[in-house]
Amino acid sequence: MKNKALTILMDIVFLIVFNVIFFVVIGTDRGAAGWVCYAFIHVAYLALILTRFAIKDGKSKAVFGFSLYWLSSIYFVLELIVGLTFLLVNQIGFKISLLVQLIMFGIYLVLFIANMRANESTAAAEEKRAGEQQFVRFATLRLQSVFGNVTDPTLKKKVEKAYDTIRTSPVGTVAEAWEAENAIVQMIGQLEVAVAGGDLGTGNLLADRIVQTAEQRTRQISMSR
Repeated sequence: MKNKALTILMDIVFLIVFNVIFFVVIGTDRGAAGWVCYAFIHVAYLALILTRFAIKDGKSKAVFGFSLYWLSSIYFVLELIVGLTFLLVNQIGFKISLLVQLIMFGIYLVLFIANMRANESTAAAEEKRAGEQQFVRFATLRLQSVFGNVTDPTLKKKVEKAYDTIRTSPVGTVAEAWEAENAIVQMIGQLEVAVAGGDLGTGNLLADRIVQTAEQRTRQISMSR
């Protein structure tokens, strides 16, 4: 809560300073062109402040934030320079002032949206990769748990083979492999029950089938790429 209050305080410092300078030093006798500059400078600063809410979460959040903040900062600085120049010169007509700053804002907006779309594509790709990694991580963790509960040497060796087969299989997946992955997850659940009940015959059979299905999954992924 304290950090949020400090952030808000930092955000309004510029507004206070700028408005004091505008109304006390520059004055309001700048006509319509002056008010256009006043408005666009505030728009640029508001865009800079709101940029933080447009940053897509993800592993590359820092990169997303840097690109968007850099773009908003450049626009704000340029707008501040142009706006103050027009205000101080006081010879710029309303139409020129409006068109120049409107074009600047339009260019900024197009670039900002393009960057956001690129960031969203990157974030979506990251989410897809993370989702693809879930099967191997989930299956190996459960097999590791099963391995720790097995006492029979033969079954223990087969469970270890199943673990190694899945651990070294492709992390990414394809639609063709989803059926095999679901079957493996179900068989691991059945293996857990068999091990807990001391059913070695079923346990050995399931461990062998897990290896076979995992190898089938690997072939399906290889053929689809």
